[in-house]
Amino acid sequence: MPNNKDRVCIIGGGPSGLACAMYLEKKGYTNYTIYEKLNKVGGKCWSPKLKVSHNGVEEEKTFETGAIMGAITYHAVHEMEEFGGYYHKGPDFKEGEPNMRREFRKLDGKVDYQLDPKKEFSFKKLNGLLKLKKQMKQLNKIMQTKYVGYDCYGHIGVAKGEYYGISKGVEGYCGATKENSFPNYIKGSNPNLKDLALPFSEFCKLNGVEDVQRIWIAPFTSFGYGFFDEIPAALVMKYLDVTTALEFVNMKLWTWQDGTQKIYESVNDKLQHPAILETEVVKVERPEGKVLVTIKGKDGKLVTNEFDKLIVTTPLDYFKDYADATKEEKELFSKIIHERYINYIATFEPGKSPIISGYLLENMVPERLGHAMVYYNV
Repeated sequence: MPNNKDRVCIIGGGPSGLACAMYLEKKGYTNYTIYEKLNKVGGKCWSPKLKVSHNGVEEEKTFETGAIMGAITYHAVHEMEEFGGYYHKGPDFKEGEPNMRREFRKLDGKVDYQLDPKKEFSFKKLNGLLKLKKQMKQLNKIMQTKYVGYDCYGHIGVAKGEYYGISKGVEGYCGATKENSFPNYIKGSNPNLKDLALPFSEFCKLNGVEDVQRIWIAPFTSFGYGFFDEIPAALVMKYLDVTTALEFVNMKLWTWQDGTQKIYESVNDKLQHPAILETEVVKVERPEGKVLVTIKGKDGKLVTNEFDKLIVTTPLDYFKDYADATKEEKELFSKIIHERYINYIATFEPGKSPIISGYLLENMVPERLGHAMVYYNV
């Protein structure tokens, strides 16, 4: 947008909408408005505080019902931390801070030590872990050589063998140099990137690294991102690039004492124009280069405001229901698929709850759809 005087409408007060406003301010665009349908900001990063009783003592605790953790590659999140002045804990946690220690459990409730060579030792298990370690090194190497450009933000050009965008790499991690690390812009052609259009399971098989799926599955499938035989490798590796995956393995993670939602509440508090809550966008029209946005506020009245630009950060497959979507927009947005993902907040009888967080790997298959895959102990 060449004119920083443009009136900008941002639909949605979740992480994306608030990030848009933050970046607009940094670029000198201050004539923006954020509309949020709910009575809170943060979108799916919702961290309600509830009173619980522990050892006879009642206390208030934050429960994560959306995002839980971050890592060194979460550059945009860190920028929002700095903007809002609210920072993560970790990766070196102190007593009382919400850490991400985790375990694996079988369906019968017993602890699964499949990734711990010292517990329930066998040579078969040891050989399997050595093979896994070798394939992890192999994957890291090919992603930095054969698939150069895979870890830049945005994956529009992957199917064409192209890459362009800001690098996600972290200097000194997994072969990343200063030149090809965040926040540098990288661009180029690499025909091998077309392989990333394959389902992740096929991509791993093509490159002889099938076992690495044992590492990727817990932080990917358990959080509702899908199964490896149906999700393109491009999407898997954009979310869980090698550096991020290794941070998960080594438990070098971030958490937030008062929940992830507070990141976005803090950003919203610092914005020149905080999100207008409980305001639903019910109609969008775009006649002759203008944007007419009709909203319904808390009082139920309809008001139409005029803007120059529109940024939609809410689910695009609903855009056609309230906006003058073009034929191309309808075609593209109709291809969006949602996976239903449900969170529960549960209480346990004294002494019967897990003492740390954990994964149920046997439930991370299509046949067990609908069963619990991960639990987070606060």
